[in-house]
Amino acid sequence: MLEITYIVKGWEWFEGLLISSLKRIFPRVGSLVFPLIFLIGLAGVLGFSDRKESIPAYAAILLAILLLALCGVPAVRAFQYSRNKLLSTPSTWRIGAERIEILSRGKETRTGWKSFGKMTETWHLFLLPSAANTQSVYFIPKRAFRDDAQRECFREMAKRARGK
Repeated sequence: MLEITYIVKGWEWFEGLLISSLKRIFPRVGSLVFPLIFLIGLAGVLGFSDRKESIPAYAAILLAILLLALCGVPAVRAFQYSRNKLLSTPSTWRIGAERIEILSRGKETRTGWKSFGKMTETWHLFLLPSAANTQSVYFIPKRAFRDDAQRECFREMAKRARGK
């Protein structure tokens, strides 16, 4: 059984919320959506613009709108979550091949791997979405693991559990 204890920090909230939002909104293409929307918008600006000197300004406005739309909501939520006392307490996870126990602020949850959807790995996090509630995602910072061997063990347990 693997045991980790951690607190999700500010930037990790943003990264997790941004990636999970993109995966919820655009489940198949994920991180390719932003560049594609920008390129399509830029192509539209190029096609409809009579004054070619104003194209960089239009492109900058389009980019700002897209950034605000895609990153603004996760940034605000990350700010709120990082200041929430309940969410800023340490969580201890006991991870086994068949089940996971989560202990956080006096609350204990025991669940099987079937309660989670497909795990996503980001730069700093493992994201475990709830299989029953698409709005619920657990964030596990990679820094919570002692070393690469522990991280690899967790990856393998998640893969085996999804393969059943």
